[in-house]
Amino acid sequence: MSWFGSASEWKQGLSSSALSKVEELENQTDEGTKEKQVLQKEIEQLARSCEQLQLQLQKGQYDHVTSSITLLPPRQPAVIDSLSTHTGEEMDSLRKKVDELLCENKDLQSKLSEQKMLHQCIDVCVTSTSAAVGDSDRDFWGNSSERSNKWSQRTPNKTPKKALETSEENPFKTPYQTLQSKGLGKSEGNLFKTPKKHHSTSSLLTIPPVPGPNDEYTKQLENMIDQYKKEIESLKSSSSSSPDTSKLQQEVTAMRTAIDKANTEFAVQEKALKAANEQLSTFKSAAEEAAGKLEKSEQRLRAVQNELDCQRHNSEAARKNLEDKFKGSERELNADITQAQNDMMNMERQMRDLQTKLQQQETLARNTQNSLQASLDKALAQVCDLYY
Repeated sequence: MSWFGSASEWKQGLSSSALSKVEELENQTDEGTKEKQVLQKEIEQLARSCEQLQLQLQKGQYDHVTSSITLLPPRQPAVIDSLSTHTGEEMDSLRKKVDELLCENKDLQSKLSEQKMLHQCIDVCVTSTSAAVGDSDRDFWGNSSERSNKWSQRTPNKTPKKALETSEENPFKTPYQTLQSKGLGKSEGNLFKTPKKHHSTSSLLTIPPVPGPNDEYTKQLENMIDQYKKEIESLKSSSSSSPDTSKLQQEVTAMRTAIDKANTEFAVQEKALKAANEQLSTFKSAAEEAAGKLEKSEQRLRAVQNELDCQRHNSEAARKNLEDKFKGSERELNADITQAQNDMMNMERQMRDLQTKLQQQETLARNTQNSLQASLDKALAQVCDLYY
């Protein structure tokens, strides 16, 4: 790994200590990159487990929530040291994942509170319905008894009324006992009673307070008995067509058990989420420590880069100075060589001229010597002639 290009551009001319530092930093950078990849895989695994947990919670699969939460193993020192290669973006992604887990926890708590409120509303509705049924039944039978008492007070002849009240075939007695025996009377506060069809007193036959003979009074009572029988049959049909209270009770019981189970699972899940939050907090602290180490390593790297820049600048300056000196010396030497060549050519020309001149002088001297020798020989010959 290089910061300034290939090794041929900037590593040449460096000292051995600088080269060793550069190699050490390159090895540390490669190791940090590998450890960063391992940590990135672990973070992706944690993100996938969180997504699976969110999907299961959205689908309502509470049975496999705890099994789907896969916590990472405890961090080893080597892995913690590997966090030194993290960048700020990865720290932000970890913080975002922590915020997402906290939001999911809040959503689960809100859903659980909504379910609790829903079941409380169901209980309140069932209680109020059963209480209303009891009050309406009491109003119905209380009003009918009051009307019968008023009618007994208004009739002049009391013998038929007394006979009807004490008789075993009293039509007023049988419907009341039948309703009480079948559980259609007053409610005792049972939350799972089926709501019944209520009839107001205005729908019943009103008995006119007109005094008359015994036959007319008996006919009116029979008409009233028929009307009561019709009302009782309608109540029976409405009670038979109403849904079964046992099924409703079983459903409510099942819902309560499901809520209890969901509460227990939510507690387990909350513990698991707390453990995950603790682990994420450890991740956060380790990431902060790694960020500090990364900053220190970056400072060292910048210092080494500055040192290498200085050394490279100095080496380039020295090379330029040497090149300038070499070029100046080369120019001087070329000038000296040219001057020497010119001097040599001049000396050769002078030597040739001198040689030619010497040859001419030698020729002239030889000619002179020959002439002198001839003259000397002639003179000697003349002397010899004189003596002999």
